[in-house]
Amino acid sequence: MSDLKAMQRNPEIKAKRLRREGFVPGCVYGKNFNPSLLIQVPEKDVHSFLKTNSAGSAVIISYGRKKIHTILKEVSMVPLSPKVEHLTFQELIKGEKVIGTVKLTLLNKDHVEGATKHLIYDVQYKATSEYLIEEVLLDMEGKKVGDQITLADIPELNTEHIELLSPLDSLVAEVKEIFVSEEISDEEVENEDVIQPVVIGSEEKE
Repeated sequence: MSDLKAMQRNPEIKAKRLRREGFVPGCVYGKNFNPSLLIQVPEKDVHSFLKTNSAGSAVIISYGRKKIHTILKEVSMVPLSPKVEHLTFQELIKGEKVIGTVKLTLLNKDHVEGATKHLIYDVQYKATSEYLIEEVLLDMEGKKVGDQITLADIPELNTEHIELLSPLDSLVAEVKEIFVSEEISDEEVENEDVIQPVVIGSEEKE
């Protein structure tokens, strides 16, 4: 679980001003936060944090002397910009299920007898805080044309502690046959005999 240091945000200061001053605004919502806790995090810390975390990651928010166990629910981006606009966290309550997102990553895609088609990159599920998972690695090595992986084939997602929110027969990845199109190169065209078109129904006049 990652740790992110934050400061309480003054609600009277507009988010636009905070971003100009080098901070990313955010909030934590949950049973113990009504209204939501407003926070701000230095932009440089957010960029480092997002290199290893994404929506669905379990995060400890260190704020003052308090530590809040949360799950990162949403990362909002500034339109047409690589800048982070806002971070949204949900408080984790022991024993209560939350909706998480798990990333599905394919390994060794180049070690298959065919072309790998990746169809589902992440999937949502419900679980209590101690059973949250952030990523599942799927090894494609040795797979052959026609082989498929569905959600039902992933052991990490099929336990009594995980409640998937997508059908088990959802196709995550498959190996397809590679079709190579044969195209005539310019050099081949130049070496071919030129065939004149035949006009049917016309007569040569003297």
